[in-house]
Amino acid sequence: MWVTPEVVVTGACVMPAGYGIGDHRAFILDFLTSSLVGQTSPKIVRAAARRLNTAIPRAASNYVGRLEDLIVDHKLIERVGKAHESSKSKEKLKKKLDIIDAEQEQYMKGAERKCRRIKSGRIPFSPESSKWIRRAQVYRSALRFHANKIRNLGNLKRAARRCGIKELTKLSLQEIRARLKVCKDKCNYFRKHGHGYRRRHLKNRLKLAREEHNEEAEVRILAIIQREKDRAYWRRLNYGMKKTRGRSARIVSEASDDGAVREYEGQEGVEEAVWSTIHDHRFHTAEHAEVCKGKLREEFGY
Repeated sequence: MWVTPEVVVTGACVMPAGYGIGDHRAFILDFLTSSLVGQTSPKIVRAAARRLNTAIPRAASNYVGRLEDLIVDHKLIERVGKAHESSKSKEKLKKKLDIIDAEQEQYMKGAERKCRRIKSGRIPFSPESSKWIRRAQVYRSALRFHANKIRNLGNLKRAARRCGIKELTKLSLQEIRARLKVCKDKCNYFRKHGHGYRRRHLKNRLKLAREEHNEEAEVRILAIIQREKDRAYWRRLNYGMKKTRGRSARIVSEASDDGAVREYEGQEGVEEAVWSTIHDHRFHTAEHAEVCKGKLREEFGY
């Protein structure tokens, strides 16, 4: 067997003829991972979200509108025409068009940053949580008003009326701080337990879309549910694989088709779960194929 000089081989062996499928021998090489992938192993991370998402009609229309406005304001089309008219050689034309193309790339990036607002997601959105988030924002703005940092009092009053806060300007600083503390406690509660409210909100919206026979809204809500499931999967994976939490599994849960959940505890229970739910289902799937049930299997063997 041949390897490149950069790969450091620490051992090699040849397995017997009957070890694998057929009469071929299996060659095994043991090499240093650092010589193949380097000292820093690749880190598995979830793909970062882009602001430009064509699946969201509002984001796509905002991007196109902002980009077209920038192209018109900076007269890129007219400049391209002048470059073709004034350039005497292909080299000069190419240089001018490259400059315009690089400038247009900056406008595309700027339009993408403005086409959609990405929230932090620290608190899962639901009607119950959004009410306390907005109230906390209003009380913070009220503190800024008392510090003479907000001049437009009308916007603050309208925001208070939308949140159900009455006579905000007549509240003292102590009352505002006390109410803000209550809002912070509520926000901390929804930060820990808001996923249940979020799932219930999405189920209600999905039910309403099906009752109204709105197929477009139903597809979008199902996509949101699946996307949040994937995000939760990566969050659990990163939490379990980080250095401070890296250890062997102590408890394994198995969900059956009827919805019942069975838990395996201890070393024997975890090993039983691995063999029953992973090994038997994944590596023995071929045993249930039609080709393995007839006389062909009996005559030829595995």
